[in-house]
Amino acid sequence: MRFPVLLGLLALFVSSTLFGEPVVVSLDAEDEEAVELLAKLNENGAKEGLQFTRSEETYQFRIALAAESIAKKDILFGGGADASAAVLTPECKLVFAVSRGGRSTKGGAINALSKEIVKQLKSHMQP
Repeated sequence: MRFPVLLGLLALFVSSTLFGEPVVVSLDAEDEEAVELLAKLNENGAKEGLQFTRSEETYQFRIALAAESIAKKDILFGGGADASAAVLTPECKLVFAVSRGGRSTKGGAINALSKEIVKQLKSHMQP
């Protein structure tokens, strides 16, 4: 009797350790940027025990992303590629907003942004 219960608890522990806590998100972004953000969220989320999946039907958080590449004026006057995101509940209540800029590429800005999203989501998901 105890063995199946222990086996079930062990399976639950291993799956949450290997795969992380699931976080279902809706991404409002250009297709290419959404794919990149989801990949970076999973890459950086794995370090924090979070696994992100995308769904437009039922989700825990909605992430609205805006990102831009480095422009010629940025080279002349300083600055760089920028990315910002608003993280919302399914009821469209703002959870938090983050922004990262001054990166050499749009991908670098999205990566930096994903790290901050993971960090803040982790703290919002704590009981």
